[in-house]
Amino acid sequence: MTHLVNSLTNAGPLGVFLGMIGESAGVPLPSEVLLPFAGFLVLTGRIAFMTVLLIAIAAQVIGSLIGYAIGYFGGRPLVARLSRLFGDHGVERAEAWFSRHGRASVFWGRFLPVVRTYISWPAGLARMPIGPFLAYTILGSIPWSVVLIYAGILLGASWAKLGGPGQDISLVVAAVIVVVVVYLVARRRHRLPSQP
Repeated sequence: MTHLVNSLTNAGPLGVFLGMIGESAGVPLPSEVLLPFAGFLVLTGRIAFMTVLLIAIAAQVIGSLIGYAIGYFGGRPLVARLSRLFGDHGVERAEAWFSRHGRASVFWGRFLPVVRTYISWPAGLARMPIGPFLAYTILGSIPWSVVLIYAGILLGASWAKLGGPGQDISLVVAAVIVVVVVYLVARRRHRLPSQP
């Protein structure tokens, strides 16, 4: 998997595009590495920020539609086969997240490593309407992409010291995002019972 990630980053913007499609479709590729690398490409002038952001969002939409189709058309048998291939644990987490939070999990799940990779599968299994699915997918992909691309720009000067794209700092960035999102979700859930 590390070799594949390195190959994708070496391919530049096209590698980021293909990698993000794969990650959003259910292939366990780390966007926490791919998107900061995209930020590095912005820093070095190989691509404009808005261009790489649009590439990242488009790739996530395409990949998510593939994941959605896996659940919608392939049903439980295909999801079961693929989950054994890519890892039952991640698929189970995504399904549990979708069961607890419903349609909104397609948005919030975009901020959670592992869950974001598989969240489209249970959405397809549940036959979630395509309109809300696409809306939540796009809205969730934007902040995730902006933060990680910008992190790559900020880390550009230290890229060589880190030994390549990603490394420990990408995990730190992802952890901060997850903490913030979990806090917001918990606060929202805490307030819901008191609402009429």
